[in-house]
Amino acid sequence: MGRILTNYKVHCKIIPGSHGHAGSCAMYSSNRFGWFRSFVMVSGVGLVYVLVVGVTCGQGQVSDAVLGPVAAKTISIADAHFHVNALTTTKDPSAQIKTRADSPIVKTLFALAGKYNRPLNIHAQWDSDTAREIELLAESNRSARLVLAHCGSFATPVQIRGVFERHTNVSCDLSVRGVPPLQGRNAIHAAFDDRGIRGSWKNLIEDYPDRFIVGVDNVYSWEGYENVIRSIRFGLLANVSPATAEKVAHKNAQAWFRLE
Repeated sequence: MGRILTNYKVHCKIIPGSHGHAGSCAMYSSNRFGWFRSFVMVSGVGLVYVLVVGVTCGQGQVSDAVLGPVAAKTISIADAHFHVNALTTTKDPSAQIKTRADSPIVKTLFALAGKYNRPLNIHAQWDSDTAREIELLAESNRSARLVLAHCGSFATPVQIRGVFERHTNVSCDLSVRGVPPLQGRNAIHAAFDDRGIRGSWKNLIEDYPDRFIVGVDNVYSWEGYENVIRSIRFGLLANVSPATAEKVAHKNAQAWFRLE
């Protein structure tokens, strides 16, 4: 067993450059409640974007030789996902970036995630060009699992169904897809609220019960956290079949992250 990192946050960016894409990652202390959404990484190897902490990612390359020793010793809980397109779907100005989802460095990280049988969680708001790049990324390594943070942010059930049909290695987390935390104009993108599942999201989740997990994302108070969890429990999980609810609530995450 290695160290458990519960109060640190990983921040990763891909920076477009004249000679390709350079990735840089840094770990810093977080005093917010955001880590409650976090994924748990065990069995020696964590999510690949967490493993690049403290490593400068070269232009299109990540050294497995460097990451291996880190992976072998670390158990991490981190509030992080890899941002390739968050121009309008984050309040953090430093994360409002857009770059190619199928750039060489992202493909390298995806391949590394596949090598260690861990998913890569990627924040990619569903602009038409980004959506196509996500599919090219999924095609680049069929043995690796790609998880769409927030299920593509504002992708529709029809769009996600198409991706699922074409790519068996693409899945979704449902963080920031409920009300709360979505409010105002953004609430139109919600898949569920505390009263039930909206539109055709229920059919999609029932048709692909192995492709979804719940998530919380950043919350800033215990009350906010409890409200999000209430919406997940009574709006989402209570309105799918018991077998689907079990998978979405915990069994899928246990399988993907090898927690069993």
